[in-house]
Amino acid sequence: MRKQINLTVVHEDVPRLLQTSVVAAVSRNEIKRKEVFGEIGAAIESQDRAKVAEFLRDLIYADMALREEVNLMLPLLQALGDDSVSSNTQVVKDLSDLQEDSLGVDGGSK
Repeated sequence: MRKQINLTVVHEDVPRLLQTSVVAAVSRNEIKRKEVFGEIGAAIESQDRAKVAEFLRDLIYADMALREEVNLMLPLLQALGDDSVSSNTQVVKDLSDLQEDSLGVDGGSK
């Protein structure tokens, strides 16, 4: 089941979100593959063509589901390493003639 959300995140969190999404999607795919592989051997041994075909279909569906999940991650991938995100950080020039403020802190330049 999928849920579409609109979420604004801190730029530095994008790699972690992408990594978590990839790991979760691959884990789901691996679980499904193990289920299929665990049962397909017996069907092959018994030469049950219908069962083998069913397991192969399930394997294809598992890979298609993984593909769909990876496609859902494209916005995170596009945001990864995007340095166009502006920072609110401002560089302030250190002035040598600053006076001590009301907290007793001076300009630091002497």
